[in-house]
Amino acid sequence: MRYPGMSVVVLLALLAFGQPVHGAGIRELMSGQTYSLSMQLKELDSEWRRFTPGGGSEAGGLMAMYAGMFGGAGNVYYSRGETVTIGSETYLIAYGRRTRAIDMLSAMERGPRSVRPKPLTGETALSLSLLNLRTVGSLTDIRAFNLEEELASYEDVFGEAVSQESLSNLKNLGLAVQMFLADNDGVMPDMTDPVAVLDDYVGSDEVFVHPETGQPYGVNRSLSERRLVEVEDPCGTAVFYEDEPADDGTRGVAFLDGHAARVTEAQWEEIKGKSSVE
Repeated sequence: MRYPGMSVVVLLALLAFGQPVHGAGIRELMSGQTYSLSMQLKELDSEWRRFTPGGGSEAGGLMAMYAGMFGGAGNVYYSRGETVTIGSETYLIAYGRRTRAIDMLSAMERGPRSVRPKPLTGETALSLSLLNLRTVGSLTDIRAFNLEEELASYEDVFGEAVSQESLSNLKNLGLAVQMFLADNDGVMPDMTDPVAVLDDYVGSDEVFVHPETGQPYGVNRSLSERRLVEVEDPCGTAVFYEDEPADDGTRGVAFLDGHAARVTEAQWEEIKGKSSVE
């Protein structure tokens, strides 16, 4: 049988470590008699392979992007390469992480935070899945399962995603300041209570806090009610900033000209001095 979109090499990579399951019907599989309907991540061992299925429509790809943006686990599966034939179709027996239904409108309006999955742990529940080898398209990133590596990989990707979301928050705050300046003849707001004065310029109060810690961003109060023309270097003047650096040692900063960037701690010390951050 030929499988469109799937190379022989990919098929062999998975099927070499598993055998077909004969005589198992769909009723038996769904009853949990042959295979458990659910497992925990910590129950997997080195006989399992981790992989990502490809293919699907553009809408499916967008859904997978939001589901996997925090941790990349939304479209990751685990299998021992065993297959089952039901009728004329052959399925790969795999387990995938349970994910909640995605509210696409919320995801587009509020960003990836609204669809962030629960953290990946050894107790993370996996559900039995049957992947149709004729329609799945391709199987990529196939590698031996290792629990420590899986959790570490999740933490790395999660940390990067949080850093990017925080930077997006800061950029929104920087743009909110720009809009306030345009509406108030180039005069800065009272920065002692930025939520009160900038709330109408941002989509949600969540923008004012770090997405992981929930702590409010630092505010450059020395800019309160100053005129923009009085600031010598708006491009290098910090308005909002992360109170603590991220795991990679960088710190997110929103600048008076509206842009936001991640800077090293050495750069931050210089920016902090030039900006008169208290």
